Amino acid sequence: MPEFQVVWKIEVNAENAKHAAQIALECQAEGSTARFFEVTDLESGDSVNVDLLEE
Repeated sequence: MPEFQVVWKIEVNAENAKHAAQIALECQAEGSTARFFEVTDLESGDSVNVDLLEE
């Protein structure tokens, strides 16, 4: 089975990097509506953007 790296990206306003990470964690913990991901095949290095609500 292939191995992938999956990255969830979010833009937040924050006082510093740690505060931004804390805000992102809170967003995930509250019944996340995350749906946009960057997925990279670790063998080939190919990346695609995935929107889970797209058909």
